Amino acid sequence: MVSHELISNLKKSSLAFGLTKKDNPKPIFLAGSAFMISNDGFFVSAAHVSKSIFAMAKKLKSEGTDVDIRVFFNEIKGEHARFVGVKIGLGYEIDKIEFTRDDETILVDADVYVARVLGKDKFSFLEFNKPTKINVFDSILMCGYPMISESIVLYSEENTRWSPVLQKGIISSLLPVDESEKPYGIQTDIVGTGGSSGSPIVNANTGDVLGIAQKVLTAEINNTRNKAKIGLTYGVSNFFVADTITDIIAEIKKEIDENGNPKKGLIPDEKITHTKEDYHLSRVYADKNQ
Repeated sequence: MVSHELISNLKKSSLAFGLTKKDNPKPIFLAGSAFMISNDGFFVSAAHVSKSIFAMAKKLKSEGTDVDIRVFFNEIKGEHARFVGVKIGLGYEIDKIEFTRDDETILVDADVYVARVLGKDKFSFLEFNKPTKINVFDSILMCGYPMISESIVLYSEENTRWSPVLQKGIISSLLPVDESEKPYGIQTDIVGTGGSSGSPIVNANTGDVLGIAQKVLTAEINNTRNKAKIGLTYGVSNFFVADTITDIIAEIKKEIDENGNPKKGLIPDEKITHTKEDYHLSRVYADKNQ
C-alpha cells in the first residue's frame, strides 16, 4: 500500500520547469517537469527540456523580453496554495554516458540535466541513489506536469491547478533486456506527454527513485489550444546515471558560492567533453542563457 507520507514528499519534491518575465513570479512558458534531489537545491530534469527552455529564453530576449529561468513548486498553506518560482544557476547537460554490454563499450544517450537553484532555501527532496533492484511488473509512481501548459492553465487565473499530477503503473520492460541487472532504461505503461519529461519514476512501495522520465512512445493529439504527443513513458535508469550525477554535483559545488552563484573566473558557457569519467556533457549557466 502506498503511504500518504510517500505521496506527500513525492508531490512536494516535484517541480515544473520554465520561464518568467524578469523579476516577475508568474510563469510565461513551461516546458517540462523536474524534481529536487537534495535539500540544498540540486535538481534533475531531462536535457531536452532544459535545451528548449534556454532556446525560448534566447528567442524572447532577442524580441526584447528579459526573462528568468526557474523551477516552480507548489507552496501549500492550509487549503490555499501558490506557485513559487526559484531562479536557477549553474548546471550541466549530460549528453552521453558509456555503457558496457557483452564486453562492448557503447555511448548511450543520457538526456539528463542537473543544476542548483540560487539562494539558501531548504527543500523537500527525493533520495537519488542506485536502487537495489528493478524488476519487470514492479509497481511505480510518476509525478509531474503532463501536457504542462494545459495541466496548469497559464491562460487564466481561474480554475488553475498548481499541484503536480500523480500517476501509477508498472515497469513493463527494461533496456537493453528484461534480465539486465543494471538496466540503462525503463519502459513503463504510464501514459505521458511532452510535459512529463523530467518527472521522477519511483518505486510505489519504497519511494526509491528508479529513474527520470524522458520519452514517450507517441501518438499525436489535438485540442483547441495545443498539439501534443501522448504515449507510454520511457525513462533513464538510476543504475545508469546515479554515479555521473553524484560526480557532477560534486563538481558544481566546487564552482559555486554558498548562494549558488558561479565563483569569480568561471567561464559559464565553456563546453566540456569529460574524458576521465566516461561521459560527455556541457556546462550551462542559466543567467547567460536568458
